[in-house]
Amino acid sequence: MNKLIQKYADALYFRALVQMIPNFGGAIDTILYEKGSQWRQERLKSLLNYFDQQLNEISKDNETLKEKINKKIDTEEFYNLFIHCVE
Repeated sequence: MNKLIQKYADALYFRALVQMIPNFGGAIDTILYEKGSQWRQERLKSLLNYFDQQLNEISKDNETLKEKINKKIDTEEFYNLFIHCVE
């Protein structure tokens, strides 16, 4: 059903023919087009929410990694290793 309504929304000439049906054409077109539009908006909203969640996870992982690296760098062992490599 979703694919059929999506195809209807994309078929401009067919929509124009439906609108030409006396008395009910405009209403039928509006109902079908609005339902497809709602589904499209829901899918887009779902996709944006998913991206937001993924970006938040990446941000948290980045902060965790940053903290771990700083803990390793701020040690005497790292300093000694670095000096040994430079010499």
